[in-house]
Amino acid sequence: MDRKIHVLVITLVMILSAFVFIPSIPIAKATILYVGGTGGGNYSKIQDAIDNASS
Repeated sequence: MDRKIHVLVITLVMILSAFVFIPSIPIAKATILYVGGTGGGNYSKIQDAIDNASS
């Protein structure tokens, strides 16, 4: 019986700790860069788009 309680407590601690750490993970922000074609914001070379991409 003690073993089951210990396993339950450890499992609950692990699950609850996940809720503490998950929100602190930064969310990636994506931007689409266009190469070729017409219109504003298009790059003529792939390297130009890479060089001007923000990190």
